[in-house]
Amino acid sequence: MKKIEKERLWIFSPVTNVVLNAEFTGCKDETRFTVAICAAVNSFQAFKSKVFLDDEGKSFFIPIENANYSIKENNSSIETLICEQEQKQFDIWNGEYLRFFYTKSSNGFTLLLIAHHIIGDGLSFSFLLESILKAMSGEKLELVPDKEIDIKTLSAKSKLSFPIRFMMGGMNKKWGKSEKKFTIQDYTKMTEKYWEEHSSFVKYEKLNQEEYHRLINFSKETKLTVNTLITTALLSADSKCNDCGQAVSIREENNRFMGNYASGISIKYKYNDNIDFISNAKKVQKLMNKKTDNVNSKFFLMNFMNGIKPNLIDAIYFSACGFYENTVAHNFASMFGYTGNAKGLSVTNLKLLPIVSQIENYNIKNVIFIPPLVLNAKRIIGIVSLGEKLYITMHIDGKKDINSHSMIFLKAIKKLKELK
Repeated sequence: MKKIEKERLWIFSPVTNVVLNAEFTGCKDETRFTVAICAAVNSFQAFKSKVFLDDEGKSFFIPIENANYSIKENNSSIETLICEQEQKQFDIWNGEYLRFFYTKSSNGFTLLLIAHHIIGDGLSFSFLLESILKAMSGEKLELVPDKEIDIKTLSAKSKLSFPIRFMMGGMNKKWGKSEKKFTIQDYTKMTEKYWEEHSSFVKYEKLNQEEYHRLINFSKETKLTVNTLITTALLSADSKCNDCGQAVSIREENNRFMGNYASGISIKYKYNDNIDFISNAKKVQKLMNKKTDNVNSKFFLMNFMNGIKPNLIDAIYFSACGFYENTVAHNFASMFGYTGNAKGLSVTNLKLLPIVSQIENYNIKNVIFIPPLVLNAKRIIGIVSLGEKLYITMHIDGKKDINSHSMIFLKAIKKLKELK
């Protein structure tokens, strides 16, 4: 039994799905392909678990004998499947974290993986794709043991400031006077209502080999990271955007365990049209480095969430979604940007995936990454590169202004492709 700490906020979140889409080539045998998926899933001990919630709201991963997942052939588009599946809760209480959908192609299969964020992050799931490739090629997979994410060890050098700790202590104490435990049935009603009022819209663009190399060279010449260049391009495309969230990996080097190692930072910056793009990008990079180089900033979100009582974390979502009235929960929901003051932009960059993409004639190609449509951002951006190509996705609420968001996104992509 393993206590769930860092991932606790995902249990009753109405938005939990991490999506990866990839092409597998070199194998046209459907049985061999699906057997490879099964072998890959069973090679990760983490998938052989289920979530248990006690009366105090504390949660645990409980070992189970067999992984619970599904593999289905489906010829629907990525967008259609994402919209369909986001409205179907994962049965994490019985260990369901993964759903696979595949289509046949002329030289192999295209696989869409939809996974629950509580069990892993985008990088973790790329390791799963790599394991599928290895199994498909005939390689015997070694068991990847489960590893607990030790918050105390990871954030040993960081701490919340005294005013923050004092405020949280007071809020937790106030919450304790009227504390409520939410049930799975409550969660079902809340998510059903949430998705009646929201939907997903996904748009993705590719930088081909030539465009990707040009961006890399521009990055080297200007000493600005690719992530900085993409973020600055996105900010330049939206004159109203003045803040940006950035996912930050706290995964240690060579850590290939399954788990959610994502934390986050945020910066305040409005693109300045009176200076050139490079000057803006240098300011953006300086702001981001200031946060990522500071352990207190880098681990702030993780430490902050770990300091909130478990049932209060749930209450924040229920309050934000209009299913629970409570002053403490409402104040936190507002503080997190869940109730109207969402960030204009949130970026998650998996960078160049550290996985094997070719084994003999077997390949993984054209990987697309779509982060969850979190409540506190208007535009969610997912970035991933593999095989000298880079894909950028935009994930927004399909019941908002799709046209304006799409125009901003395409304007940013155009800017990136023009850099040289």
